[in-house]
Amino acid sequence: MNFRRIYKTYFCNIFFILFYPPSEKVTVLANHLEVVFQPNEISTDIQPIITQTAGPAIKPITPQEIRIIFRKLKPHKAPDLDQITAKIITECPRKVVVFLTYILNASIRLRYFPHEWKLAKVIVIPKPGKPLEIPSSYRPISLLPTLSKIYEKLLQARLLKLVDSLGIIPTHQFGFRAKHSTVKQIHRVVSTIRNSLEAKQFCSTVYLNVKQAFDRVWTQGLLHKISEYLPISVVQLLQSFLTGRRFQVHYGTAVSEVKPVLAGVPQGSVLGLLLYVLSSIGR
Repeated sequence: MNFRRIYKTYFCNIFFILFYPPSEKVTVLANHLEVVFQPNEISTDIQPIITQTAGPAIKPITPQEIRIIFRKLKPHKAPDLDQITAKIITECPRKVVVFLTYILNASIRLRYFPHEWKLAKVIVIPKPGKPLEIPSSYRPISLLPTLSKIYEKLLQARLLKLVDSLGIIPTHQFGFRAKHSTVKQIHRVVSTIRNSLEAKQFCSTVYLNVKQAFDRVWTQGLLHKISEYLPISVVQLLQSFLTGRRFQVHYGTAVSEVKPVLAGVPQGSVLGLLLYVLSSIGR
C-alpha cells in the first residue's frame, strides 16, 4: 500500500474543501465543463450541409397527450433554474394545459425550440475515491426545465414512429431502445459466434470504449446525417433544439457564469439518447 500517495490525496482533498472558496471552485468546474462540451478537433475540408428532404410535418400536440404526461411525472424530481416542480405542474388547471398546447404547437409550426429551455442547471457530485482537487473527479448532473422534458417526450414519441417507419435504426442496434434488453443482445452475439464456429468460419469482434461519447457528438455532423432521411421540418426543429445551448454550474451556494455548449447531445434530456443513436449509425 502506497501510504505517501494516500496521504497526498487526503491532504489535497482537505485543502480543496477548506481553503478554496465556493466561487473559485465553481469557476474551475465551469471552465472544465466548457472545454468538455467542445467538438473534437478533426482536420477535414468536408463541410456538412443540411439536405432539404421532403416529408410529412410533425403531428400537432393535443391537450389529452399533455395531461397523460402530467400524470406520469415523478413528484420528487429536482427542479431546474425556474423552480417549477412536477408537483406544481400536476396541479395546474385545464386552462394552463390549453395554453401550453398552443405554445408547443407554435414551436412545432415555427420549428423553434424555446431559448430559455436550453439552459441547464449543472450540479456536480464527487466520484468515489477520486481526488477532489481535479475537476474531472466530479460527475456533472444536468437539470433541465420540466416543461422542456414534457415537450421532448411528445417529440420523441413522434420521432420514434417516423424513425421506425423509415427503418433508419438497424435491428442489431440495441442501445437505448425499448424491448431490446442486454440479455437478448448477448443471445444474438453468442448465436452468431456459434454459427460461425459450426460453419468453420472466422468470427471477428471489435470492442470500443468511447470516452465522453455524449459530450463530444459533432452537432453539425449529426444534423447532416439525419437530414438525409428525416423531413426538413423535423431537422430544423432539432437544429434549434441542439444549437444555442448553455449551462450554469451550481456548487453549494456559489453559481458560475453561463457557459456555452458547442457539442454533444444535451445531458439529462429525453431526446438525447435517441439523437445519440442516430449519430452513431452508419448510413
